[in-house]
Amino acid sequence: MDNWISCLLGTIDLRGLVYLASRYTMVPASVDLGFSASIIWVGQGTYLTLAAVSHAKDCSQHEGTIIGNFNGEF
Repeated sequence: MDNWISCLLGTIDLRGLVYLASRYTMVPASVDLGFSASIIWVGQGTYLTLAAVSHAKDCSQHEGTIIGNFNGEF
């Protein structure tokens, strides 16, 4: 849960600092957003893979094919 909160704060601070746009506010906010987004992307990939594996087991299909289909659509 702590990672979720830090990711949320990472996206909020960039949105807030756009109004105070200067090099000294935008660069740290962009670094923070990049770190926060990486955590979100890893979580999204994990969720997508687990959903694809579960769907493959339910449909009795090859996991690799279904994972490829899920990643191709999303």
